[in-house]
Amino acid sequence: MTLWVCGFWPNHSVVVTNSRGKEPPLTELGQARRDAFAPGGGRDKNSPLRLASGESYNDPTQVNLADLYRLTPGSYKVVVTYDDRQPPSPLRLTAEAVGFEIR
Repeated sequence: MTLWVCGFWPNHSVVVTNSRGKEPPLTELGQARRDAFAPGGGRDKNSPLRLASGESYNDPTQVNLADLYRLTPGSYKVVVTYDDRQPPSPLRLTAEAVGFEIR
């Protein structure tokens, strides 16, 4: 499998939903990160990362959800999707939702 590395935000989507399945309001930074997501967009600095069967890759980017969303006390779920539609190996992977609570 080949992942195309171009920085985290152009091909990663981070979505938080509350207990009603609604997305909380984004912060200004959250909106900028959302706007940077472009799975079919240009990749002038893309570099291939080839993974062997059974091998994994952990991106060093740390995501603070409180920087992206205006979160209030309650229960939430977060889902991260890697989505890059560029040839030669378009790929979309979605992680299982992870629940968390703010008190």
